[in-house]
Amino acid sequence: MFDSEVFSRQLKLQTESFKVNPMYLNDEDRKFYVNNMALGLVTELAEALQEIPWKGWSTKATFNREAYIGELIDAGHFLI
Repeated sequence: MFDSEVFSRQLKLQTESFKVNPMYLNDEDRKFYVNNMALGLVTELAEALQEIPWKGWSTKATFNREAYIGELIDAGHFLI
């Protein structure tokens, strides 16, 4: 399903929910927008890592699969 429909739906979400259409931003606003999307992506990936026991020195021994997938979905929105 990762085709033009995914990008179309994401653009619709941006324009309807957040009132931002990146296609019509000027250069300065587009830089700010891309920076925010990159920061959001990195943040969501960091949040996903909090849901898995990836550190050998950590005492966290549980894997919250549902929360992990949710964070990856959020990251996907920022990536697209």
